[in-house]
Amino acid sequence: MTKLDTGSVWQQTIDLLSAASEPLGLDGDFEVSGRTCKPVPITRGASEAANRRRATVRSWDAQGITLIRRHDPDSITVCWSDATYGRYSDQLWRVCTARRSAVCALTGEKIRRGDAVFRPSPNRRHRPANADAMILASKLDNLPNAVVAARLDEALAA
Repeated sequence: MTKLDTGSVWQQTIDLLSAASEPLGLDGDFEVSGRTCKPVPITRGASEAANRRRATVRSWDAQGITLIRRHDPDSITVCWSDATYGRYSDQLWRVCTARRSAVCALTGEKIRRGDAVFRPSPNRRHRPANADAMILASKLDNLPNAVVAARLDEALAA
């Protein structure tokens, strides 16, 4: 077993973090300690717009959803917690039609364009960090109305 040079590991980590926090150059490349880092394309041969769309599809962590309350068939309240995107307690989500493919934040199942989904309700002051998250409405059909506070595992078992 070889011993890692912790100094170089830390330096590489700092260099990568520094590159991510610096603005892109005119050519879209990062400059790191005299080296140029080009972003890796998501799909070779795909258009730039298609790569951006793919990059925005995020697989949300269902463990971050701890409470669901059903107000009526068209709205739920979610307690959401994510280490990267923050915490939302009693966040209002409304039913709508998915405008693009995504991944269900609750089950990890694929969401297709046109599926009925719940999404965080838009806020006029700011856009929540989890605004792109979706939950398949069909997965909450068995959740009764006016559930005061259903823990996620209990709600899905019902």
